[in-house]
Amino acid sequence: MKNAIEESLTALPRLLPEGKINEKALPAAFHERFPVLLIGRRTQGTIWPDHSENEAALECYREGYKALHEEQDAVAAMRAYEQALEHDPLYFRAWVDLAIASLMDNTAESIEKAEGIFSRLCAIEPDGEWLTREVASMLRQNLGYTRVVRYRRTGDRTYLELADTEYKLANALAEQERLELLCPWAYVKLERGEKENAERLWERAKKATVSQEVLAEYVAKYVPLRLFWKENQ
Repeated sequence: MKNAIEESLTALPRLLPEGKINEKALPAAFHERFPVLLIGRRTQGTIWPDHSENEAALECYREGYKALHEEQDAVAAMRAYEQALEHDPLYFRAWVDLAIASLMDNTAESIEKAEGIFSRLCAIEPDGEWLTREVASMLRQNLGYTRVVRYRRTGDRTYLELADTEYKLANALAEQERLELLCPWAYVKLERGEKENAERLWERAKKATVSQEVLAEYVAKYVPLRLFWKENQ
């Protein structure tokens, strides 16, 4: 499986912190209360491939994780993860968290970077042991999200179709219902004019949610979902 990473990943250019857009993010307190809903936090769980055995790479990874999740400094996190990958180019968790940090940095360059990383990671076939189907599903889900962000940036509806495809693939691989898959996918369906499909996803999301407060925060992020929120109050 290490060979699969080596074949799929290539070094991507470092970023310039320019071109940020007004992409509404879920509040930090949301992830503090429900950390399992953020893929970056999940890299600390047991479903992910092991950390690097290279101590220098692991130390850089820890610095990146602290910068990203404690200090909310995406740029510092990216630099640390890139340094980790210089020590160990096959460090799977560092690649995943570098993509997450790039998404959080939210510039044109960083979104492109995240998309490239997720695309390469998604090319690795899950084997059920080293790379589980659930991890593969989350990678697909986040690749879909990069396409949602691109749609919001450009208005190009091609990205909606690409996002829809990734969410379908993520759903096929998923071993449990996840709001961070179902809610943006419902948003994509609404934007494509597929209200009935969107409503079915919304119903699944309602069943999967841990609280109405969490669901409301997703509605705030994906405003068209207010349609279902009002209908179900």
